[in-house]
Amino acid sequence: MKLKNKLVIAATLMLVIVMTLSVIAVFIILNERNRNDAKIILNDSSALVNDAIMKKRQVLLSTSRQIAYTKNVFGMMIYLVRNRPYFDLILMKYMYRYLAETVLNISRTAGINETVIYDMQGNPVTFVKIKHGIMDIGYIHSYPNLIGEAATLVNGIKLTDHLWYPNEFPRKNLFDYHGPIPEEEEINIELIDSELHFVTLIPIKGQTYDTVTKTMVSEQLGFLKSTQIMDDALIKKIARPTNVQIDVITDPRRIQNILLKNTDLQVDGFKEQPGISFTKQLYHIKEGALTFKDHHQGILPVYSENKPLALIIHTFSKEKAVKQTLQIVKLLSIVFIIGILIIVPIAIQYANSITTPLSNVVKGLKSIALGNIHSLSVKAETKDEIGELVNGFNFFAVEIINSQNQLRQLSNNIIESQERERATIARGLHDELGQILTALRIDSVWLAEHLAQTDPKAASRSREMRDLIDRSIDEVRHIALKLRPRILDDLGLIAAIDWLVGDFEKRCGIQCEFDEAITEEIDNNTAIVIYRITQEALTNVGRHSKATKSRVTINTRLDMVYLIVSDNGQGFDPDILNTNTAIGLGISGIQERLMLRSGELDIHSEIGKGTNLFCTIPLFPNKNKKGDDLI
Repeated sequence: MKLKNKLVIAATLMLVIVMTLSVIAVFIILNERNRNDAKIILNDSSALVNDAIMKKRQVLLSTSRQIAYTKNVFGMMIYLVRNRPYFDLILMKYMYRYLAETVLNISRTAGINETVIYDMQGNPVTFVKIKHGIMDIGYIHSYPNLIGEAATLVNGIKLTDHLWYPNEFPRKNLFDYHGPIPEEEEINIELIDSELHFVTLIPIKGQTYDTVTKTMVSEQLGFLKSTQIMDDALIKKIARPTNVQIDVITDPRRIQNILLKNTDLQVDGFKEQPGISFTKQLYHIKEGALTFKDHHQGILPVYSENKPLALIIHTFSKEKAVKQTLQIVKLLSIVFIIGILIIVPIAIQYANSITTPLSNVVKGLKSIALGNIHSLSVKAETKDEIGELVNGFNFFAVEIINSQNQLRQLSNNIIESQERERATIARGLHDELGQILTALRIDSVWLAEHLAQTDPKAASRSREMRDLIDRSIDEVRHIALKLRPRILDDLGLIAAIDWLVGDFEKRCGIQCEFDEAITEEIDNNTAIVIYRITQEALTNVGRHSKATKSRVTINTRLDMVYLIVSDNGQGFDPDILNTNTAIGLGISGIQERLMLRSGELDIHSEIGKGTNLFCTIPLFPNKNKKGDDLI
């Protein structure tokens, strides 16, 4: 079967498969997105409700502070608490009424349902209770008979003196307080008469004059307790923009039944939770887990003192989202069928015009990889983009070969120039600087001898100077040898590498053996390349291998030089050459030198099994160069 026929059939089959999978994927994605959207909506609804609860809590706390921290309230509490054991109700009732009216005005404005001020024994001093527009207000003057006054009024009626009436309160009244006296602000949620209430406790503190110390001191005279209903109608109103239905369940028996019936819920999550108060994160559950199978549901538990008091249940319909998903899938199916009918003829028409020139370009790329560029040119049969691609490939192929040759020549010239500079510097260090240091050493010896009798201390310094000059001479000699060992020019490659191996063994403490089997003459340029590669390889062994033994082997055979540097060190993963700059740069330098001599590099290494570096270098590289005279 021809390639163009395969291309058309494959394109058609792939199109059908892709379109079918796309329809399935779109259906799955849209369905999942609908679930995610429902999750987002439920989260938004939960966040709105949670924010409303927190804001209402903050407002109640702020209002309660306003009542408790008002200076007039503290001043009236000083008068009432300290004097009511000594005066009767008639003398103090106007102060009581003023305090009660002050609490009433703030509570009515802030929508607080119940406010009570207690003394430090937990006995109520004054109270305000507002429910369904009816306001009960009063105060208690004496204990234990609980005598005081009360008044009842409705919205729109102003509190006047004639509304007050004497009242003897029952022994057990609604305002008894049995908890510990709060010394710090507290706010919590309580379930009262099957309704959720915010309850705040605010200590009433202020500065009083201590007659003993004759200074102003902080004193707590009592505390304020305020209660506000968490209106579920308000919660539903806040969540209305999200189209989520909200139900608030405060009956503990209903909470228990829901938890038992729905195993998808994390039942333990709604039991006592240490450190949890007010609200916990929204719990998402599967469809139909609560009431309707066509709804998504979520639960926001309301906690107080580590115990759940209520569940705020969110339900969101998924029917509309499912219908939209099906409509989108149908539309995509129609579009895909039309696409197949249009694309197949186009694929047939362009198959021939694409396959032929592309095949030719592939052949050309293979030729570049193999270095055969005699018949590299690819014919452009068309003048469209495919033709431009072919012409661009032809131009690129020629230019890249020219650039490679130029770069190789430039790199070779740089390396040769480096070697010449190294040789010049090495000779300068050895001859000129060495002569200067030798003269200085002679002078230091002369000084030491002539000062030995007249100035022993100066003679000692002269000897120290002589020792320093000796170390400098050794260091200069070693630097000159590393730059360009004269032994390489005078005695040849084998002697130079023998010296290099001995110096490596002395400086690194790694035992190194040198084997050679040279049967053919090695030219000077090749000898320099082999010496530098050996030098770089041994440097890597000393720095990175952690080896105890190493070996350098050189031999010649059939116009080729074979260099092997091995060690018994820790080895490495060859892939590390791409990331380890220290090792990678050294190997790159070796590869560059080998490339200029048409040589090859092969590295074998495993973790814990040492490293072997194999270099193959032609003795006559011009014989093996390919492509240099082909352009």
